[in-house]
Amino acid sequence: MEFLHSANSLYIREDYELAISKYEQAIREDPHLYEAASNLSAALRHLGRLEDSINAARHAVSMNPEEHLAYQRFGEALFIQENFEEALNNFQTAADKGSSYVQKWIRKCQAELQKAAKPVPTPPAPVRETHSWYQDTEKLYVVVPLKLQSPTSYSVSITSQSVSISAMLHNSSDYQLELPLLYPIVTEESSYEFKNNKLEIQLKKKDPIQWSNLEPVVPSEYKPSYPSSNKAKRDWNKIDKEIEQELKKEKPEGEAALQELFKQIYSNADEDARRAMVKSFQTSGGTVLSTNWGEVKEKDYEGKDRPEAPKGQEWADPNK
Repeated sequence: MEFLHSANSLYIREDYELAISKYEQAIREDPHLYEAASNLSAALRHLGRLEDSINAARHAVSMNPEEHLAYQRFGEALFIQENFEEALNNFQTAADKGSSYVQKWIRKCQAELQKAAKPVPTPPAPVRETHSWYQDTEKLYVVVPLKLQSPTSYSVSITSQSVSISAMLHNSSDYQLELPLLYPIVTEESSYEFKNNKLEIQLKKKDPIQWSNLEPVVPSEYKPSYPSSNKAKRDWNKIDKEIEQELKKEKPEGEAALQELFKQIYSNADEDARRAMVKSFQTSGGTVLSTNWGEVKEKDYEGKDRPEAPKGQEWADPNK
C-alpha cells in the first residue's frame, strides 16, 4: 500500500508522471489493487494519454465490476475522445452503482448527443428558487423561501445523504429541489418546519465536523486540448469554461486539493474506511492517507510507526 499512498499524494500535487510510475509499481505489487488502476487511468488522462487511460480503466472494471470509480474514469477519457455515447453508458453505469458525482457528466453527454439529433419540444423546467444554509458544530440549517399555493402543498424527503423538496407554488408552478449532501446526516434527528413563507430544515450531522460546502463540489478533471481524429473541430476552450462553470468555480490546489480529495473519498466510504482515513491522516501529520482499517487500526503513527518526515522537514519535538 506504500506505493498507492505515495502515488495519491503525487496525484494531488499534479505530478502525474511520477504518480503514474508509483501507481504502476503498486499494481505490480498487488495486481488486484482496484484503486491504483482507477487512479492510474485519471493520471494518464491528465497527460493526454487517452488510449492508455481507457485501457487502465477497462482493467480496473475487470478487477471489480461492482465499483463505480473505474466506470467514471472510463467515461471521462471517452468524453474527451468525443465518444459521447459510450461515455454516457459508462457514466450511467457509475450512477447505477452509487456515484452522485457523474450526474453533471451525464447531462453534458446528453447535451453533446442532442446537438446531432433533431430537436424535440421539452416541457418547462420546474421552478428552482434560491436557498441558503449555515451550520454549527452539531447541525446544518437550510432555509428555502417558498410562496405556497396552500399551507400543505409541499413535501420534504430526508435521507442520510440527500434532501428532496417538492411544492406547488402560489402561481401554480411546480417547484423541485434536490440537494445531495457532502457528508452523511442522522435522519432520525433531523426535522423541518414551514413558517413565514420559508421552509426551515434542520439536519443533524453524523460527525461533528465543519462542512466546507452543503453539496459535493464536483472537480473538473480534464484539460481542453487533446489530439483528435474527428474532422469537426470543437472549441475546447469554450467547453472547458462551460465545464468549469458547471462543475466548479475554482480548481483547488495544494492543501485545498488535498482536502477536496479527502472529502470526496470520505463521503463515498464506509464506516471502517472513514475511521482509517481520519486516524491515518491526523496521527501521521498528513503524510499517510489510508482507507484500510484492518491495516491502520494497529498502527501507531505518532510513535513506532511514524513515517519519515517530508523531504527538507523534520518532526517537531513535542517536549520542546
